[in-house]
Amino acid sequence: MALKGDKTNIKNKMFDSDDIILEYMLKIPILKNDLITGEDSYNLTEKEYRFMMEMWTAETFDIHHKMYEFKIVKIDGKTAVYLKLHHIICDAWGVLLTGEKIVDYYYKTAYLLKIPKEEVPQYEQYIQKEQDYLASKRYEKDEAFWKAKYEKKPSFVTLSPNQKSDHDVKAKRNSYVISEKETEAIHQYCEKNNISSAILLEAVTALYAARINNANDVTLCSLVINRSGADEKNTIGMYNNILPLTIAMNYEETFEELCQKVLAEHYEVYRHQKYPLANILNIIREKHGKDVELYDIMVSYQNGQFSEEVSEKAEAQWIFNGTSDLGFMLNISDRNNDGRITFDFDYRLNCFTEEEIDHIYHRFIHMVNQVIVSPDLKCKDVEIVTFEEKEQILVDFNNTLKPYPNDKCLNEYIEENAKKNPQKVALRFEGAEMTYQEFNEKANCLAHYITQQEKRRNAIIGVMTERSFEMLIAIYAIIKSGNVYMPMDVNFPTDRIHFMLQDSNAQLVLTQNKFVNRFDNALKVVDLNTFDYEKYDKTNDTHILCPFCSRVNPVSDDVCKCGAPLVK
Repeated sequence: MALKGDKTNIKNKMFDSDDIILEYMLKIPILKNDLITGEDSYNLTEKEYRFMMEMWTAETFDIHHKMYEFKIVKIDGKTAVYLKLHHIICDAWGVLLTGEKIVDYYYKTAYLLKIPKEEVPQYEQYIQKEQDYLASKRYEKDEAFWKAKYEKKPSFVTLSPNQKSDHDVKAKRNSYVISEKETEAIHQYCEKNNISSAILLEAVTALYAARINNANDVTLCSLVINRSGADEKNTIGMYNNILPLTIAMNYEETFEELCQKVLAEHYEVYRHQKYPLANILNIIREKHGKDVELYDIMVSYQNGQFSEEVSEKAEAQWIFNGTSDLGFMLNISDRNNDGRITFDFDYRLNCFTEEEIDHIYHRFIHMVNQVIVSPDLKCKDVEIVTFEEKEQILVDFNNTLKPYPNDKCLNEYIEENAKKNPQKVALRFEGAEMTYQEFNEKANCLAHYITQQEKRRNAIIGVMTERSFEMLIAIYAIIKSGNVYMPMDVNFPTDRIHFMLQDSNAQLVLTQNKFVNRFDNALKVVDLNTFDYEKYDKTNDTHILCPFCSRVNPVSDDVCKCGAPLVK
């Protein structure tokens, strides 16, 4: 928190706030008390401060000693107060109140104004109120609500492709500031549909999570301020509660209907928001098993900011502490009040990479833009893949064109590979494997058989098989024999199969046992399931059969002794 209009030569002043005594003397480094000592004051450059701030923030509290930390820093002539509070004793609202008090007292001290004794509400009042709730009828009604809500086991979804079961909470934050134009479009959409930007992003997150997990329901968690009345809103302490939002997905409904469903879920669970999250989890685990997880995704709306009077004197900077209990958290921030929304993505390092979070951000923005432009868009039609990703998938990944030398045939390449890597796997199908050597030898056997049976030049040979090793062996063997294969789908009607065979003048068909009876008796039909490969030569053919005189010619010859051209 940096203070504007800095006064550095002021005298020591003690004051009281929420039973915490703060001492401020900004002429560094003479500060002596339990909160701020000479060791807690620094004169740094901006670069040095950034480094020190990260180090301070990464340090954990010794909760048996104290759960707060204050430091005063001179940064290139400006004064900043570094404030760190444990979540056990204070929430973000309380941090904001503390910051406002610091600024107020600082300026009163700087300008020698009297700091009046204030009657401030005490956190003990809230603790007593919570104790009373636990023994109340309302608690019993809330408990009945949550038991009924999770009578059926909810789905657990995550956005992480690398979800791990360990409890490493190290995390990182990626921040994105969207343009004023995009921010205005979001605000207009939300105003039109009577929802907040948080509801919009919760709906986007829920739909995205449901789609990638193929889930029928999605549970997110939402942060509840849980402060009612002026006293609680002016008390420093921990009030926040986390509520699960479980959203049933219907892909046929429009995205606007999904937003209204999320809003209705908020209204429903907020009526029971005082019921502790730990108790909700206990209800679920007692019913569905102790290892059941409820959520790993959170969407939070952060708009807490200084009052206008304080904002003229100081500016606040919220610092991420580098840890997260959840795999994924989206913080939507309007704190800067500059007409632009900030998306802060907090993610555990054992769940996501920085690149994966970047992809998720752009997908979310892409989804938001679609539903703003097309209000009646159904959930099933909202695209979760960006234009750039679609281009990569459909164009870049399929750009497999490579120069293919025209001095060799396909069978020559396979034969070379069978010679160089005979035991290397050539084919995999339904758990079975076939090596290059076995594949080539079986094709050779079948090719020799085809050459004996089919005397015509460039004859068309029918192939009708299901996906199998036999299908590829048949195709490869026909190519080796110098003929042409004609594929026929096993689902073709019999009349169409007969027409194709008649029209192509095919006299030989390679098929499987279950399809043999579908062909005319006049055809030569080979059942590849029972074909005896051992009866034929396994070696690559070193001779060419003349299609006109049936003379066997050396493979090096281009013309038969009868004068006919030889097809290799």
